[in-house]
Amino acid sequence: MKTKTLGDLIYELTKLQNEHKGDYTVMVTRDSDSFFAESIDSWRGSYSKLAIGYSSYAEDSVTLDEFLCKLVDAAGEYFQGYKGGSYLMTTSTSVWCDNYGCYTCYAIKDITIDTVTNIITLVCREEEN
Repeated sequence: MKTKTLGDLIYELTKLQNEHKGDYTVMVTRDSDSFFAESIDSWRGSYSKLAIGYSSYAEDSVTLDEFLCKLVDAAGEYFQGYKGGSYLMTTSTSVWCDNYGCYTCYAIKDITIDTVTNIITLVCREEEN
């Protein structure tokens, strides 16, 4: 199963941030559904990996600047696994798209930008286990 790493996300989103000025909201798409990205935590599928949490509510949304801060802060930090344990996350750590406690194997496959609506989207697709 292949998904983007923490380092991939930091690099690609920083590049977009430098190329496109303005306040961008970060979204997640899973199949045809769109959500607001909101958090990063240990992934239930494998506690030593990370997952981007999301919400249907606009008030939970984060800007690109806020989201990048969360990603950068995650590198070199220890996260608690869903059922315990402490796991060090690095720039080579895989990042999935799942809410806390969920395990559905949605891999981050692409990042798109819409400069009209000021939305950056993490495009996720389900991978077979």
